[in-house]
Formats: sequence, structure tokens, C-alpha cells
Amino acid sequence: MTDEAYKRGYGRIVWRPMPAPEKPAPVNRRGNFPTPMVVRDGIDPVQSMADGRWHDSKSSLYRSYRPEGNPQGEEYHVVGNDQRPEVPKTGNIGTKEERRKARIESIHRAEAKLARGEGVKAPE
Repeated sequence: MTDEAYKRGYGRIVWRPMPAPEKPAPVNRRGNFPTPMVVRDGIDPVQSMADGRWHDSKSSLYRSYRPEGNPQGEEYHVVGNDQRPEVPKTGNIGTKEERRKARIESIHRAEAKLARGEGVKAPE
């Protein structure tokens, strides 16, 4: 394209602001009569690795991983199992004397770290 053709076409350009693109209206996923969310037990059929049977509910699948639900009589742990490990509370460990001794040992360890130059420096 030559400069002359460019100059002729330049005058035909309509310089006005472009309208903003229209955003679609958000889809209202709630009904007029709100109800609580329902969590169902049903799932697509899955074969249990413990007993080889097909299960269509979460509860029956988890039962097959329990000792009373499979022929091996073993407990199988599933990834994502809702059971949390038992963690003892820090305030209820041992007797009063054992807790006092543990606190003193902790203080001694912290003082030793400071003496070695680890962690935050002590104020002078």
C-alpha cells in the first residue's frame, strides 16, 4: 500500500469511542424458595479394593474398608479419610511436676540457642 492510498483511507476512519462490551447478566443459581444444601450419599458405582464388590454409596464403600466389612478382616486406610490422628493436648501431658520439668528444659534449650547465636539476639 502506498502512502497516497493510506492518506485517502485515513480520512474515512470514524473516530468515536467504542461502546463497552455488554456483560451477560449473572445467572441466579438460587431459587425463590431457598433451601439448605443437601449432601447425598450416592456415588457412581465403584469397585472396592478390599472386597471386590461394586458400591454405589459412600457409606457402603467405607464399610468395606473396615475390618468387619471385608473378608480379610483388616482395616484399610483411605486417602481423604475423615479420621484425624489422636493428638494429645499440651496442657494434660504428665503430672504437674513433669510439666514443670519440661518447661525448665525448654527454657534451658532456648538459652543454649541464644548462647550459640541462633535465633533472636537477647537485649543487652
